[in-house]
Amino acid sequence: MHSGCPETTCLYSPVVNVEAYCEVLNAIDTEPYLEDLYVSHTTGRSGYKAVYQIGRQWCWYSVSNITRRVPPTEVAYAIRKGTVTREGQFKRDGFEATVTVDGHWYMLGMGSSRPRKKVSGDILTT
Repeated sequence: MHSGCPETTCLYSPVVNVEAYCEVLNAIDTEPYLEDLYVSHTTGRSGYKAVYQIGRQWCWYSVSNITRRVPPTEVAYAIRKGTVTREGQFKRDGFEATVTVDGHWYMLGMGSSRPRKKVSGDILTT
């Protein structure tokens, strides 16, 4: 088991709800595999996205209406206060959810497949 992978979230026991996803976020102790500021093609609003590799799993999230880096612990804190608008299985062995809180949409995901690399060009460096 990977040090950043709680028992309830490893490859053979995938995340099944937002609370378990929060546990994963709070355990992340590495830099993101990918992070990016973006502008939505549909709304024109800014956002932030990050992708982490945790053992053989991939964890990703995006936060709408924001123009700064959002660390995993901050996402975990925020989504515990929010309203879950969608939560369920992603592909065959993953998890995805959408949570709204304080004017932001948090799009959350985890699974064994790395998300496609879509970068807008505004990659953050520290």
